[in-house]
Amino acid sequence: MGINAAGSGLGGLIWSLAVGSMIPRLGLSWAFRILGIIAFVVNLICANLIKDRNKDVGSRHKAFHFPLFKRPEFLLFLGWGVFSMLGYVALLFSVANFALSVGLSSHQGSIVSALLNLGQGLGRPFVGMFSDKLGRINIATFLSFCCGLFCLVIWIFARSMGVVCFFAVLVGTVAGTYWATVTPVLAEIIGLRDLPSGLSITWIILVAPTTVSEAIALVLRDNDSNDSVYLRVQIFTGFMYIGASLCLWVVRGWKVEYINREAQLKSSTAVSANNDGVKVASSHGAGDEKGNQPAVEPPASDPVPEVKLWSPVALLRGMVTLKRV
Repeated sequence: MGINAAGSGLGGLIWSLAVGSMIPRLGLSWAFRILGIIAFVVNLICANLIKDRNKDVGSRHKAFHFPLFKRPEFLLFLGWGVFSMLGYVALLFSVANFALSVGLSSHQGSIVSALLNLGQGLGRPFVGMFSDKLGRINIATFLSFCCGLFCLVIWIFARSMGVVCFFAVLVGTVAGTYWATVTPVLAEIIGLRDLPSGLSITWIILVAPTTVSEAIALVLRDNDSNDSVYLRVQIFTGFMYIGASLCLWVVRGWKVEYINREAQLKSSTAVSANNDGVKVASSHGAGDEKGNQPAVEPPASDPVPEVKLWSPVALLRGMVTLKRV
């Protein structure tokens, strides 16, 4: 998924540089026409190359499996997506104009936008690699928080071309974490069987935040300020990513407790099966002994304590437990 998602970053790099060159030479109208034609042709080819694997994985082929809305972990996953997209779109489409607001030229603004996309192309494969090694939910939570932190700590204080470019490359490596991890994270939460339905619901839900995010950023922009036009946009973007990480952190707490409970149930089942075998062997041995002495009963296994996965104590314990999930 990381390598696959990196294509959009590299495509965005080419896109930004191409637009920056076409607008002064061909005009805004022809630049839009050319981009529209390219997008239509490429998407048409890609749509015809997609193959369906639902039968291979035995998934429920339902466009919308509405019982998923009854699962708190899925709702929190959707919250992660909504908050991530509110921050992602605002960041992606504001950074070039932000460069203009601090005194940089239009050409420099297109370079900044291209560098952000370059960061996405370079960072997303590593996001996928570390997700496989350290846990998908762990990496998605941590990098979503890092993106919000970078916006609050670096972007707000960026005033020169060097610092703005540094921020663009750095934040680009983690800004698209959602796209690199959304499918494997959802598979960890609801399983492969419900994955197609979960993704269908997710894409529909994301229409709203991706539509209004840049509009919110434009409203938050303070055109009357001389040196902090984008301050409220920067704060908004940073806290959206932090809110996204908090949603997924709670899901992580649920997942850790769920894994621990499943392990306890398997252990209890194995002990019970072993005790049943000992009972059978003891009964056969007792029949051969003289005096018809009773067989010794094996010790009973301790019952598995019932764990309420969504209790505050269980969630907090899971959230702070070091575990690969």
